[in-house]
Order: sequence, then structure tokens, then C-alpha cells
Amino acid sequence: MSSHPDVAERFRYLLESLGLDRAGFVAAVDGAVSEQTLYSLLNGHRRPSKALAVLVERTWGFRADYLLHGEGPTWLPARVRGGEAQHTPDELAVLDVLSRSPQLARTLRRDLDDAVLWSDLWERTQSVLDELAALSKENPPGNFGELAREAFTESIWLSDRFEELMTRKLRRRGVHLVSAFLAHCEVCLGPDASNLLPETLHSASAKREKQLSASEKALRARLRAFVTEPSPLKSLAGEASPQVRAMTGLRSSVLAVLERQDA
Repeated sequence: MSSHPDVAERFRYLLESLGLDRAGFVAAVDGAVSEQTLYSLLNGHRRPSKALAVLVERTWGFRADYLLHGEGPTWLPARVRGGEAQHTPDELAVLDVLSRSPQLARTLRRDLDDAVLWSDLWERTQSVLDELAALSKENPPGNFGELAREAFTESIWLSDRFEELMTRKLRRRGVHLVSAFLAHCEVCLGPDASNLLPETLHSASAKREKQLSASEKALRARLRAFVTEPSPLKSLAGEASPQVRAMTGLRSSVLAVLERQDA
């Protein structure tokens, strides 16, 4: 059974990003690690040494703290060797896409913001799970079951809402594509456009896009606000005042209502 699955996953991502197989990696670090050892690292049976992690960071800019502990950014801000900035294959692919058009760059920036939002939500959920693990040692089984249900309910709710956010965004983009198509057809058809493309098509498309945009922004704002909300577990574990415990019960009820409204 893998003892270090998270570290192994990050190590596999490193090799994938660099386009290296095991033999290529061993050659690149001048045999600082054997293929057999590397195989154990990639399967999570062994953990990379600090020395190997530092060597990886110095060679490719893949941060040692991220490789070993999953902390901080994945890559150093800049990797300069021989006076020229070096980019990973992933970075080069992103830069190529960004160079195609300013509009596409703006779209990718919005996608990046949503990726950061997902990361923040993930960190919040992880902190709640870490708190749950700590509280499990201090509470009887009955109380712990209530704590676990609360943590699970919140995690699933956040996941469902983020999935819904992505769905709304894709629907809005689809409607925007239809609007752009109608506008292009209008230019091509000239005077005949009013006969072949009724004005209701334009107004319906614009109205739908506006509605989707508003609902998308509202849901994104809800999720961003949720990132900073306090954990509900301490009050359930009896570590807060009766007023705070009452608010926790109200919070669970509100989540249930929101779930029914969003269904």
C-alpha cells in the first residue's frame, strides 16, 4: 500500500510536465537517484529526500517545499539558466494560447480566477477535515458522527455548487457564441437580414446571455464569501457558546434551503 500518495502524485506531475521518463530523469540528475529508487518514489512507497527535492528545484524550478509538503506555489517565479528564462512544457503551451488573441487571454484569466477559487475552496475543506480528525480524538462516537455529517454535507454542497458554476459559465459562452453568429450573419446578409433574422432572435439571445451572466456572478460571489466562513465543527463539539451553536444549526438549515432552491 502506498505510504506517500500525495508526494508520489506531485512527483509524477513533475516528470509529466518535463516530458521525462524514469531513465531520462535519472540521466538529467546525473544518477543522483537510481531508477529502482525513482520507481519507489513514483509509487509512493518511499519519500524523496530533502537533498533530491532541492536538486529538483535548482535544476527545473519545481519547488522543494511543494514537492515534499504540497506547500506554496508549484514552480519558482522564474527559472533562469544561461541568461535565458526557461519554461516548462505546460507554461509554453499556455503562453502559446495567450498569444493568439487578447480576448482569449481575458477568457483564460477568468478561468484562472475560477481555478484559484476552487483551490481556496479545496483548502477550506481540507482544513475542516484536518479539524475533524483532531476532534475525533476528543469526542465520543455519537458526537463524532454528527461532526462527520456536517463536514461531509458542506464538502458535497461546495462541490455541487462549483460544478453548477462551471455549467452556468459554459452555457453563457454557448449563448455568446450564438449571439456572435447572429451578428456575423447580419453583416453578411445586409439589407435582407431583417427578413431572414427576426429581431426576436437577437433580443432573446442577448436577454439569455445577460441572465446567465448575472446568475454566474451571483453564484461565484456566494462561493468566494464561503471561503472565509468559520468552520462549523467547533460549535458542534461544544467548544462555543449556545448562541454560536444555535447559529450553526441555522446555518445547516440555510444550506438545506439553498440546496432545494438550486435543485
